Order: sequence, then structure tokens, then C-alpha cells
Amino acid sequence: MKKLISIICMISVLVSCQDFLEEEPKNFISPTTFYNNFEECEIALNGCYDLMHNRSLQEGNYYAAYKLPAIMTDEMQWFFRSRAPMKDVATCQYSSASETIYLYWSNTYRIINWANGVIVGIENAPITQEQKNGLIGQAKFIRALFYSHLVNQFGDVPLLLKPTTSITGNNVPRNPASEVFEAIIADLKFAEANLPPIQAQTGRIEKGAAQTMLVKVYMQMAGYPYNNPNTMQLAADKAVEIINNKATYGYELLSDFSAVFDIDNDNNAESIFEIQYIQGAEEGSTLTDFFFGVAGTAEFGGSRSSVYLVREFHESYQPGDLRRDWTVADFRIVSNGGIRPQNNPDRYKNAKYRKKAPVNFGPSESPKNFIVLRYADVLLMAAEALSEVNGGPTPEAYEYLNRVRRRAYGFDILTPNPTSDLAGLTKESFLTAMVDERSWELAGEGFRWYDLKRWKLLVDRVRATTQDAAASIEEKHYFHPVPLNEIEVNSNLLPQNVGWE
Repeated sequence: MKKLISIICMISVLVSCQDFLEEEPKNFISPTTFYNNFEECEIALNGCYDLMHNRSLQEGNYYAAYKLPAIMTDEMQWFFRSRAPMKDVATCQYSSASETIYLYWSNTYRIINWANGVIVGIENAPITQEQKNGLIGQAKFIRALFYSHLVNQFGDVPLLLKPTTSITGNNVPRNPASEVFEAIIADLKFAEANLPPIQAQTGRIEKGAAQTMLVKVYMQMAGYPYNNPNTMQLAADKAVEIINNKATYGYELLSDFSAVFDIDNDNNAESIFEIQYIQGAEEGSTLTDFFFGVAGTAEFGGSRSSVYLVREFHESYQPGDLRRDWTVADFRIVSNGGIRPQNNPDRYKNAKYRKKAPVNFGPSESPKNFIVLRYADVLLMAAEALSEVNGGPTPEAYEYLNRVRRRAYGFDILTPNPTSDLAGLTKESFLTAMVDERSWELAGEGFRWYDLKRWKLLVDRVRATTQDAAASIEEKHYFHPVPLNEIEVNSNLLPQNVGWE
């Protein structure tokens, strides 16, 4: 980790505490002269948020955390002409020397290290314990979120919970994945215990986000390759707890699937955690620009998306499923705002964040937030977990799944409907239905790779598609290799992951 140096010795200062996402870091201040009061502690924490939503393609932001698991699945594939290093990853023709893998590893540790420094600084600040816990809870959620991506993609990784302030501090071994998961759970439980259900400032991390991530982590631990026999029950319990506390959190399915992603409907009732963006060349979204939208001019919301939907995926939607026509762009927007059919089914794009009406922003300037966690996902996870721990779907499992399906077909969410509702399934057939349902509902939202991995379906599902990775994917691709650049400066990272050199 030669790039994991003393960056956390400097603290990002945002000009405004009130509009905490509207300013980028302006300068840096040593922690020895900072953390003197609550306002300075909050400003330091704002630096974590800023790094997370930073629009650069090579920062330790959520774009970096999202892009690897978004491609190389049965949903989306990388546009073959764009960004050659990413093409190598997307086609499973990369190695431990891959620039993309190295940048992902090093820059993800960058934001983890920043969070570590903020946690230590706030712990030693002259503010009340309640104030400390509220701020640290947010920083620990961010650290847990990024560690969850690292451990799922690389397996055993160095577990660094204190800021690294020198090069010698980087020569550490990899911790077993089980220890990393324990640390992630501890961070999320701390966040759960100390964050409010609703924050005063929109966009800040709340209690429900920590609980939702706990569900995801428990389910990942229950699946391949960890197969922990106890964590699926924990996932079921936590998901049901979220569902049963609507009055506390206010989460609910919107009646219209497309409204969830409307550019004018950020932070809606279905959203649990979003990466916040602000329109403009400095604060606009690169993430939604590269992965969502439809072809066409910026005036009409078009993007330069670098991904296409896999044909088998967009052809798998069932008749009457309204999600298909909102998710799949089998058209493109032309210069006058008109719509022209896209005749090549291998070139359809994910259009979830579309806006057909004229807009006033250009490429990479979108103000559209990116939804990381939402309530529909909680319902689907609860349904799956309940079925798994009870030897088959319970009435509650059916109800949670069918609520999502009723919305998808345009029916009242809480009223049983034989057209949309599933019934009479075994444990195995219920899981098979869930494999498709999660894809239809959550396509392109960044967790498909993790789902396929925990079901041990990654290789089989990708091989069954027409996408570029189908011919090259192997069992070794369930984990990425530890970057060669890192091993060259820290041999303690050996041995390499199985199948990689």
C-alpha cells in the first residue's frame, strides 16, 4: 500500500457546516490544531462525505467502490471501446498488475484511512460523549461500508483501524476475512446504537442505513465462501426489525417505480442512503453519468454511459413488468429531444436515472444523487432470509416479496393480486425466483456481483450470457488478486489469492 501514506494527518475543511455537501475541501489543517470544538469535529467528518461523493474517477469515492461489482455480472458489461484498463477487468482478462485493481485497492484504503483519522481526532476532542458518538457513528459507517467492499472483493485484507501516518505503518499482513467482518459488524452496531432514525441534515447517515448494511453483511457471511450457519437468522431478524418500524424511520415503497429514480425526487421515502451530488462541473455526478441515463444530448438528459445491459438480462423481464420499460433504454434521444429506436439489443442501456425533458446540465454535471441503499432491497432481503432459515417461504416472506412485485406490475402494494403474487414455492424455487427478482428490481445498483457470489452463481450466470466476460471468467474471479504494486512494497500481503500470480 505505497500510496497509503499520511494523508489522514491532514483534515479536509469545508467552508459551511450548514450546507455540508455543497463545498469541496478548501485546505488542510493538522489535527494538532483542529478538533477544538463540535463545529470543527463536524467539519472534519464532512471531509469523509466529500471524499465519498468526490467526482474524480480515481479517488477513494463511491464511484470506485461501485464500478467493479457493477460490471462482470449477468446485468451489465463495459463498453468495449472505453477505458482500456476497465475493459480488461470487465472481460476477465486482467491480472494482479491491473491498474484498475491497484487504484481500487489503494484509493479505497485512502478513504478508510481518512475515516480512521477522523474517529481518533473526535475521540480526543473536548466535546460531550453524546456528540462524539453521533459523529463517530457516521465515520464508522463509512469505514464499514468501504471495508465491506474490500473484503467481499479481495477476501483477506489488512484491517487498519488506526490512521497510518508513515510508510513503515503500511507493512502489515492481511487479516482473515472473518476478522474483517467482525470489525465491520462492530462499526455498524456502533452506528446503529448512536445514530438517530432521522438526521437534522438531509444526506447524513442515519440509524436505518447502519441496520440495512448489517443485513447485507450478515447475508454475505451466510453465503459462499463463508457459509456461516448463524448469520442468516441475524439478517432475517434485522431486516424484519426495519420493516416493523415504519413509524420510526418513515421508509416505504413509492407507488411508482420510476419515481424512486426521478431526478427531482432525491432522498425520497424509499431511499435509505444516497450519495449526494450538486449540479455543476465540480460537484456533479460522474457515477450516474457513466453508468445510467440514455444516449443523446445533455440538453435532454443523455449521458456518455460506458456500459450496456446484457441481452439475456433485459429479455428476461416478464410481460407486464413496468420496471423493464423504465430500466431498459431500447431507444436513444436525438438532438431535438425526439426518441429514436435502438435496433441493436446488445446496445441497450440502463436508464433508471433518465429524464426525458430538457435539462440544464452537461455530461458529468448531473445533480442526481446515487441511491446506495433503499427499502425495496430490505423487503427482498427479508423475504430471502426468512425462507432460508425456515426451510421455505413463510407468509411474511411471500408478503415482502409480493409487495415489490405488486408495485412492479402497477397494482396496489398492500393488496394481494393473483397476477403478480407468487405462491406455492419450495425453498429452492423461492430462491430461484429471488435470483431473478433482485435483478429486475435492483439492476445496476451495485450489489449484483455480491449477490451472485454469495449464491455461488457468478461463474455460471456470466457464462450463460452473450457478454464479453463469458468466455474468460473462472472460479478464481470470485476474488480479485491483491495488486502486484502493493505486494512489491509489502511482501507481508502474500500469499496471493488462489489462482492468481
